[in-house]
Amino acid sequence: SRYHRDVKTMPRDGFATAASVGTVDPPRAPGITVGRVSLRVVSDQSICGATSPILGQRFRFEASPVLGSIDYLGVLGDYRRYVVPARPFTIAARLLHYGRYFSGGEDPRLQALFIGSPGMGRGYSDGSFQASDCVPSGNDPCPAFSQLLGSRIAMANLELRFPLLGALGVGSGYYGFLPIEMALFADAGMAWWSKGTTLGPSAGAFFLGGDRKPVYSVGVAARINVLGFMVVEVDLAHPFNHGPNSRWIWQFGFVPGY
Repeated sequence: SRYHRDVKTMPRDGFATAASVGTVDPPRAPGITVGRVSLRVVSDQSICGATSPILGQRFRFEASPVLGSIDYLGVLGDYRRYVVPARPFTIAARLLHYGRYFSGGEDPRLQALFIGSPGMGRGYSDGSFQASDCVPSGNDPCPAFSQLLGSRIAMANLELRFPLLGALGVGSGYYGFLPIEMALFADAGMAWWSKGTTLGPSAGAFFLGGDRKPVYSVGVAARINVLGFMVVEVDLAHPFNHGPNSRWIWQFGFVPGY
């Protein structure tokens, strides 16, 4: 099998109306065949509430060699800690790193890692960017977005979470009569490439001589458990590295608290 990609061009007139649409079928990259094995150490000593863990700790350390058409080593470290300074408040913290190491880790056929995914760097989702956020630099059309992509990522998250109705004394039990959780959060994360790829050496991490530095956001989140079936999260986030027009951004997703 081979990869398939269509490139569509849509020139627009002065009224931003598409005048025509053209489709180009560029050369296709060869398909890949790989095998993967994993060695992991996992511990979960946390107590989970209706929408997220509220006490204890959990961690996962994993090494995953991938061999075949592309060879690389996936390395994951994920540590989470939950402390209750005063009931019903929980301070939740997470440190996470994932990277693809060695020769094939930055093969262009692999999808880049993205720190704006739900539950990661809030305020930096791909749908949160506007044209005004992108100020081209060299061959990079949108540095504000491309800084979120890489072959290696690191994240740090901190939350003060509490059950809304339980904290207000509405209803009985920890959550009251409806499992709604509020959280004040701060997120910091960085994505980088070991070689800089087509963006040049500036796409490397600052501690390795590149220009990539962490991005930050703060905000408030609300989570609700819907009939025990899924957790819905609504965020109001302020990303500080969103381009020249950083602003408060609403986000919506289906993700439990980390």
